[in-house]
Amino acid sequence: MSDDLVGDGPLWLPVVYAGTHSLLVLLHRNLNRRNRIKVLVVNLFLAAVFLALIGSLHCGRASGTLMEKLILWGPVAFFWWAYLWTGKVLSAVHAPSVRFDPVLIGWEARFGQPSLHWARRGGPWTTEVLHLCCMSYFAYVPAICLYLDLNDRLADFQRFSLSVCLGYLVAYSLFALVPVEGPRWALVDKGLIRPEERRLRGFRVTRAVQHLMYEGPVHRGGAMPSSHSSTALIFLVWCWRIWGLQRGLPALFLVAGMLVGAIYGRYHYLTDVIAGLVLGAFSLWAAQAWLG
Repeated sequence: MSDDLVGDGPLWLPVVYAGTHSLLVLLHRNLNRRNRIKVLVVNLFLAAVFLALIGSLHCGRASGTLMEKLILWGPVAFFWWAYLWTGKVLSAVHAPSVRFDPVLIGWEARFGQPSLHWARRGGPWTTEVLHLCCMSYFAYVPAICLYLDLNDRLADFQRFSLSVCLGYLVAYSLFALVPVEGPRWALVDKGLIRPEERRLRGFRVTRAVQHLMYEGPVHRGGAMPSSHSSTALIFLVWCWRIWGLQRGLPALFLVAGMLVGAIYGRYHYLTDVIAGLVLGAFSLWAAQAWLG
């Protein structure tokens, strides 16, 4: 299998993030000693696992179906899980009360406050369609990875996973430096919308997405930059690479709807989305430069 790969780049990203997360844990003054040790041990274990995979790849021992799948899917699975891990360090740099939302709200007032006003111009069906687009986000990475894996395009799998995981690594690391809750919380705190206006009127898909975004494993403080946006751009570019511009047109509508829906649903500021798109473009460029 190693002959079909173009490098070990994706495997290094979990190691780097485990180190970055561990540094933030050490800086975290409000984390008790027991939790600090627990997190550091888990990070050390996971870093060792990926270092072992890197070693097996270089020693030519990356044979067997299980080992192959671990090398390909391991980094992607790690960063899906790592989002939950970011909650441990959101207050590592700043006090828990520090949020940058007022700065973004003041900045976006110059552009008509889209995260506040867009939803006021739509009805339940608009809300439902946009939330359906938002839900499509969860299929972006599995869909491309499965396609490339099933078609034995292992080098392309690495290029795609490297760009996606690099976006996650940067975004998750920045959450602690620039904690942003998002408009669905901050607009209420600022008195710009009433608490009962926080959830929009829609149907089943809207209720499902809102349940996830309010009651699910979502961190208040992990919105900037939008990893949804960085992943969406990478997904769109890879759809075009695989199927061409014309056949990849449905992906454009899905991604555009997801980006608009993130702002419309008050899950992200426009600034978050733009920052995420910039991050996605950087990740695509970096993966291309790294793996060719």
